Amino acid sequence: MKNTPKKQNARNNHARRLHSRRVMHSSRKVEWSTPDWLFEALDKLFKFSLDPCSTEENAKCKLHYTAADDGLSFSWAGHTVWLNPPYGPTIGEWMEKAVLEAQNAGTTVVCLIPSRTGAAWFQKSVLNAPKKLIFFFRGRLCFGNGKNPAAFDSVLVVYPGKEVKIPTVEEIRACICPEVNM
Repeated sequence: MKNTPKKQNARNNHARRLHSRRVMHSSRKVEWSTPDWLFEALDKLFKFSLDPCSTEENAKCKLHYTAADDGLSFSWAGHTVWLNPPYGPTIGEWMEKAVLEAQNAGTTVVCLIPSRTGAAWFQKSVLNAPKKLIFFFRGRLCFGNGKNPAAFDSVLVVYPGKEVKIPTVEEIRACICPEVNM
């Protein structure tokens, strides 16, 4: 079988697509530091009191837990939680915890996560979760101090605590619109 330029080009394109998928879905990098502008804008709306999965360097709330503390093992009851979980294999555990904690009175959990609509954890803890608001960002976020956008789309998921008014998509958009062209 002769290797024509057209066939070789098709093979190269296929290899590039496969590499792109591996990078986009890889868990080599699991920590994506929340953009300051996004947290500050949302904090005005929600008034966060707990960041359960952070590092000492990127914690967004005075009360925060690092990996050494294991934020999954603590109750988040009564807090307004900012959750930007590790985007690796444990993300499903964090999202399941977010749903459970939001069912406690007074606990609202706001999550910044990758948009992985086909993943089992996304199906279970986002799409099939009771009472939530899902906000898909237009365009891709630049995390931390990065100048380049992430290789994946992001979504904001809000799980309001019992008897807590859930904001509308319009309220979220108005909150972050000055920073993002939505």
